[in-house]
Amino acid sequence: IVSVCPDKCNIKYHVANISKLHDAFDDLLSQLKQCNVDTPRAIIFCQTYNDCTALYRFFKHSLQSKFTHPDGAPDVSQYRIVDMYTHCTDETVKNYTCICSAMCNAKSRLRVLICTVAFEWASTVQL
Repeated sequence: IVSVCPDKCNIKYHVANISKLHDAFDDLLSQLKQCNVDTPRAIIFCQTYNDCTALYRFFKHSLQSKFTHPDGAPDVSQYRIVDMYTHCTDETVKNYTCICSAMCNAKSRLRVLICTVAFEWASTVQL
């Protein structure tokens, strides 16, 4: 049952069946490389943990030193511009003050969250 229209002016929905990650995320990668923490936020939902992991690794490999901000900062959640949230994510990273609040905090470095529906469930429970 859809009780409220999910159409929001500030949210863009895109569903695609892709064969190559590079083709689907080339524009987003370019924007992250150029604009870094000024890139608009994006949440990418994946169907499975394995899809999530593969996409996360793709972004990490493609961005290299720009995966964190400032460039080359330690690869820990607070410095990443791309992060992942699944049922297997470490509890300290899952913690509401970490990923969930980073997506809401205008000053956060986090720009892209790659996740499964575990993030959607957690954010509704914790809000």
